[in-house]
Amino acid sequence: MRTRAFSTMKFCRNWIAITALVILASLGTACNPEDRTTMVTPSPTPYVAPTATPMMNGPITDLGTVWTNTNRADLAGREVRLTSVPVMRVVNNNAFWVGTDTTQRLLVVTNTPMTASSDNNANVKQGQMVDLTGMMRQIPSADQMRTNWKFSSAAAQDASGEQIYLDAQQVIRQR
Repeated sequence: MRTRAFSTMKFCRNWIAITALVILASLGTACNPEDRTTMVTPSPTPYVAPTATPMMNGPITDLGTVWTNTNRADLAGREVRLTSVPVMRVVNNNAFWVGTDTTQRLLVVTNTPMTASSDNNANVKQGQMVDLTGMMRQIPSADQMRTNWKFSSAAAQDASGEQIYLDAQQVIRQR
């Protein structure tokens, strides 16, 4: 009887040892960083870039910011403070182009007609340097330019290829 009890006890002890080894071996495999097939890793969260607010970068103080921006419509809503900007061409009493050529230009529209009675805007001429303060806006349709800004059909057509314009609050001629 004693042999049978001893044999059962030996069997139980061996079974416990084998079970413990199997458990330890499986834990070791699951925790082994070299064995990537059994490791569970969380899915990466996709990166979402923060959206920029128009005023995030401060006012535009250089026309180069306009020229180098591939999507100029993104500049709508940005404040503008430019100094010593060359006037390329005068459109009418409320609008003119600034810049260096037809690819590097910006339409400027004022709410105050540029007449002799308005001191700051009086007699803005081609080739003259001006200081500008205002806000970038999306360009309206050609029909709206003709109606609201009194553009000729040719001037409206010319400007309709642009994405933005400067809604000038202040135009100061340099003397």
